[in-house]
Amino acid sequence: MFLLMERSKAVVEPAGAVALAYILKHKPESGKNIVPILCGGNIDMYLLGQIVKKGAF
Repeated sequence: MFLLMERSKAVVEPAGAVALAYILKHKPESGKNIVPILCGGNIDMYLLGQIVKKGAF
């Protein structure tokens, strides 16, 4: 989630960030088109603050 906020200024809910996390961990084959669905902004503001704090270090 922090990576998405930092690089694309997108706030997505934790479940929405799972698709990108999977792609980053399991590199897809070259030449394949992969489209992750990054959804939702349904996130608690306290949790969002904690993620930003931990990601900023």
